Amino acid sequence: MKDVELRVVAELMRNSRRSDRELAKVLGVSQPTVGRTIRKLEKDGVAREYTMIPDFAKIGFAIMSVTFMSWNEGLNAQEYDRVIEAGMALDREKKTSVIMASQGFGGVQGVMVISLHENYSDSREFLNDLKQLPYSERANFQRFLVDLAGNRYRTLTMSSLTDHLEKRVDSTKPC
Repeated sequence: MKDVELRVVAELMRNSRRSDRELAKVLGVSQPTVGRTIRKLEKDGVAREYTMIPDFAKIGFAIMSVTFMSWNEGLNAQEYDRVIEAGMALDREKKTSVIMASQGFGGVQGVMVISLHENYSDSREFLNDLKQLPYSERANFQRFLVDLAGNRYRTLTMSSLTDHLEKRVDSTKPC
């Protein structure tokens, strides 16, 4: 990815409400360059959406849950697909507040689910629902609960990633 593309991504992550004119001024490039770059990033799927990140506690969520599921015996592709389909059906049926779910590494075969909950009872009910998914009798579940009203080292923002991207661009410039 070109430096200007990374810099545009970083600036949009910092504040996606900025105009092309403002971005051009900050980046030291022309406004048409910014416009073309943004359209390319969208077309290539780099810029997937423009959104804001709320303070979850202020909109009614008390707990963020990170749940890990790993299967003792592993799952074949058909079994894994069945678990995913059942999880998606659960999400539609119960209108869960899952903000990310992905297969990952660390167990024989594992899934990580990040979800938001109004209270502990809601998070417990969600875990019980997950334990009803196919093949869950062969699975281990581990959770990490985050008190969204408590003190945090760093809240969920894109700023830290933005800073990282800017450092990456700066490190590629000749001295």
